[in-house]
Amino acid sequence: MQSIAKILIVLFITFLSFEKLKAQISTDEIEKWHQKMSLIFSKQSKEKIDSCFTAIESQFTTETLNENVYYLSAKAELKRRFENDENATMALSLKAMNLYEQQNLDDWDLLGKLYKLTGATYLRAEKYEKTKEIFTKAIALFTKHKDTLNLAIAYTQLGKAENRLENYDVAISKIKKAINLLLDINHKRYLPILYTSLQRAYSKKARIENNRIYVDSSIYALKTMMQHIDEPSNEVSFTYHNNLASLYKRSENYQQAHLYLDSAELFINTQNQEDLRFIFRNRLDIYEVQKNYELLAETARNYYDVVDSVYSSKISNELDELKISLEQECLLREEVQNEELATQKAQSRLYITLLSAFLLGIGGFFYYIFQKRKKEKELSELKQKLLSSQMNPHFTFNTLANIKALILQEENQKASKYLTKFSHLLRKSMNSSLNETVLLDDEIELLENYLALQKIRFNNEFSYKIQNDVEMSEDYLIPSMLLQPFVENCFKHAFKNIDYKGEILVHIFEKNNKLICQIADNGIGLINSKPINTNRKSLTFDITKRRFALQEKSFTTKGKVSIKPNPKAKSGCLVNLEIPYNFH
Repeated sequence: MQSIAKILIVLFITFLSFEKLKAQISTDEIEKWHQKMSLIFSKQSKEKIDSCFTAIESQFTTETLNENVYYLSAKAELKRRFENDENATMALSLKAMNLYEQQNLDDWDLLGKLYKLTGATYLRAEKYEKTKEIFTKAIALFTKHKDTLNLAIAYTQLGKAENRLENYDVAISKIKKAINLLLDINHKRYLPILYTSLQRAYSKKARIENNRIYVDSSIYALKTMMQHIDEPSNEVSFTYHNNLASLYKRSENYQQAHLYLDSAELFINTQNQEDLRFIFRNRLDIYEVQKNYELLAETARNYYDVVDSVYSSKISNELDELKISLEQECLLREEVQNEELATQKAQSRLYITLLSAFLLGIGGFFYYIFQKRKKEKELSELKQKLLSSQMNPHFTFNTLANIKALILQEENQKASKYLTKFSHLLRKSMNSSLNETVLLDDEIELLENYLALQKIRFNNEFSYKIQNDVEMSEDYLIPSMLLQPFVENCFKHAFKNIDYKGEILVHIFEKNNKLICQIADNGIGLINSKPINTNRKSLTFDITKRRFALQEKSFTTKGKVSIKPNPKAKSGCLVNLEIPYNFH
């Protein structure tokens, strides 16, 4: 019995050793995967990261992965960087940090990444005290291991938290510390961001204490920031010059403020009226302090031409105040002038009267133009919504009829599936019909749902393919409900009375700065369809052309539609749409 007991004890110890070795191998393998994913993360490749996660999750059990710090930290990074899921990022990173402490791991680089990830998530969630707690630990860790770059990043994040808590002196101290660390290692990539944060902290401090020193410090930080940007964009250059003008205005250096406002105008996007409004607002403040009423009047007209709201009342009040100010100024001058200037007095009165009449005339003219354009815009929007709504009812009623038929035929499973897809499509369609524009990605998704729904309806009697070759299609704004009516024609006309499988190809691409959509089918074609389908096709084309005409001024490109026989099939049509668009 004793020998059997000894054998059992030996076997048990051997089993425990094997399990411990197996766990160590798993940890080592996961760490290798983590290192591989870290390299891919730096290249921003979502597809390769997904393939890595698929490989590692097929190799190890869920229980093993959920107890591994390397896996959890990589998963948290994925949720933050590519999925923007703050709650999941927070939960995964906190669990990884707790496991790191429980397992007594010795990988300071991994711990530093977890500190940065968790602290940044707390900062975006506006939990500033938690942010300070995490980055204080990070500073101690990076200081111990002499990691200057990450130490500077930790000080930067700590400074942001202090800034949000309105501890501006502490924030300025932390940001300066980060700047000095980056200068020590000649790392210039993050310097513009740091100097921008420093400038904001100084500016907020100046507003609280009304101290000229902080304004000057803010100007210095802003100028230093610009020196570290090699090729600033027009938007960055405009913001830089406009902000400097505002700071010089606060320091009462109006000459410098005007110079930087002049420079800012060189970088204005002509389609961005908001930029013009900022410049006019700054100039109005300066002219008012300087009592330069003539330039104040001219700038006021430009300002209120840009600002559409409450135009009538504001321009009238401004012109009345200007008239009163000019008359009072004239009266004061008349009191101090001697009798030898009688002729000049008369000329001055005449000038004031003519100027007042001119300003009132200009104000009335701009008011008339404003009202006219406002009515034209409202009429255009009403027509656009009317035309969009005309494209939806036919398909809606037809689909409901098909669902009813399936229910009557007791095909409940098919009817349920059909109804689910239809509800998704109807919600998207209704949302689109309420807006003049929609993202290209959303329009493609709506079309995908519509075709999938039709495929169920027609029992796979046709096939379809949507090929999107547009890069960054999520940034394009196009007219809503534009593509579906043309695809609908395939089922109403092109595939009528055919004895072969229908095909639909939707190809979206860019060519010569034009956004083009081609819809091709292998239906009965233009010649065979003409006797019975002319009215329907004309209606679709007419509505689309009218929409393009109404929205011509709303987009940067013009719309165009044409149709011809499909050159790649024995029969069928090819619809060519040049889609008007704006960038989102």
